[in-house]
Amino acid sequence: MITYKLHLIRHGQTEGNQKGLFVGRTDMPVSEEGFDELSRLRDTYEYPRVGAVYTSPLRRCIQTAEFLYPNNMLTVVDDLQEMDFGEFEGKSVAELEDNEDFGRWLADSAHNAPPGGETGLQMAERLMKALSEIFAHMMQNRITSAAVVTHGGVIMTLLTAFGYPKRELGSWSVENGKGYTILMSPQMWMRDNSFEIYDTVPSMLEEGDNRWDTRSWAMDLEDLEYVLSTMKLLGSKGTTGTQASFLELFDGDQEKIDQIDPMIAKKMGFEKCVPVSGQTYSRKVDTRVMNILAGIAASAHKMSNDIRLLQHLKEVEEPFEKSQIGSSAMAYKRNPMRSERIASLSRYVMVDALNPAITSATQWFERTLDDSANKRLSVPEGFLAIDGILDLCLNVVDGLVVYPKVIEKRLRSELPFMATENIMMDAVKAGGDRQELHERIRELSMEAGRNVKVEGKDNNLLELIAADPAFNMTLEQLEACMDPARYTGRSEIQVTAFLKDVVQPILDANKELLGVKADISV
Repeated sequence: MITYKLHLIRHGQTEGNQKGLFVGRTDMPVSEEGFDELSRLRDTYEYPRVGAVYTSPLRRCIQTAEFLYPNNMLTVVDDLQEMDFGEFEGKSVAELEDNEDFGRWLADSAHNAPPGGETGLQMAERLMKALSEIFAHMMQNRITSAAVVTHGGVIMTLLTAFGYPKRELGSWSVENGKGYTILMSPQMWMRDNSFEIYDTVPSMLEEGDNRWDTRSWAMDLEDLEYVLSTMKLLGSKGTTGTQASFLELFDGDQEKIDQIDPMIAKKMGFEKCVPVSGQTYSRKVDTRVMNILAGIAASAHKMSNDIRLLQHLKEVEEPFEKSQIGSSAMAYKRNPMRSERIASLSRYVMVDALNPAITSATQWFERTLDDSANKRLSVPEGFLAIDGILDLCLNVVDGLVVYPKVIEKRLRSELPFMATENIMMDAVKAGGDRQELHERIRELSMEAGRNVKVEGKDNNLLELIAADPAFNMTLEQLEACMDPARYTGRSEIQVTAFLKDVVQPILDANKELLGVKADISV
């Protein structure tokens, strides 16, 4: 099922905002200072790329939309206007603090209206109509990402009335030029008139991205997109799946009955409905979905394992907060706590994928009710766990610290062992006997390894080879073989091509998602 993104953005600052006035329906323009601030925001942050821009009819919103999205056609939605403040319009809090109507309004703005204005509930009803209009237009035109330039009160009311997570009205206060991204699905909106509050707008521009094991993640994305593209809606099949009631309802008109499922699928954001079903959709669908989540979990687990191993070697470190405690016993330690948590949750999701598989396999004929309790636990918890895992991954990768000097030191200590074949071939070219040299280099490697592992000394393999007349090579000649680039093969070319041909198209196709951050306190 397709998910739609709406970026709710408050208009640029006006003189009324600067003076602290209640400005609702007064058609006040963006001030000079407001445009300066919008310019600074645009240069410092990144506003999401969108397929459409919707705006309040008031001038300050239209001006902001034109400034932030100069290449997009604007669609004016009348019901996106700010609250009707009635007699409070154009006045400050100081001017109204002794007004009894103002006191009642502050105490319960949902049910009390300013004289001549509207209540919060009336505003919410109006905004639900506006959002429904925008959402329908997006689905009809296959627009998956859109900007909505409106007012601070509108954003606060929308998030409070229809958004998850649930918070008090005041907690959604937003500065001029900023806002929130919401995720909408046809199912959530049509069923509950609700959406998910996803992120803040705009996002900070970054100099570069940290990427880890993108091969696995790219495969997960391919799997996800394939399953989403082939997912079908149950449709309306009646009590047992036979659509018998529709035969009665439409007097046996088969053509009319055949029109029902395509209409429902389009309304719900699906391409098709399943052609044949029982009362419920096949639990095989749950299996497909959970397998995708398990695949994502496996990629995350692999990444976290590698980070933990490299942190053990002190080559990298996951983010570490100023006040964070690395170990309850040893204060100096910096345990990879977030990577450990990724591994822990990932194992849960991978095992959780067995639940729908077993449920699907053990259904009696059409359906038994033993699937219900299991499904209501396994599927939602799988999604919740993956959400937490991806937040942790985002946080770890975003703040990952790399120590090149430690990497170089370790590479130098191990490289002589890796270079023995090249050294032997160079010695053969100089007239040595390959079989004899192979045996000598084996013996010297064992001696050097013993020095490192048993005696705790540095790797002295090069010195041992230089001292052996069988190789007829100086220490300087051997050092020349220690260029790491000689032992990487085509890895640089392969990685560059992978980033260009695989990763970059993914980034380009999902530009509106870039810059998302996840704050993890512990």
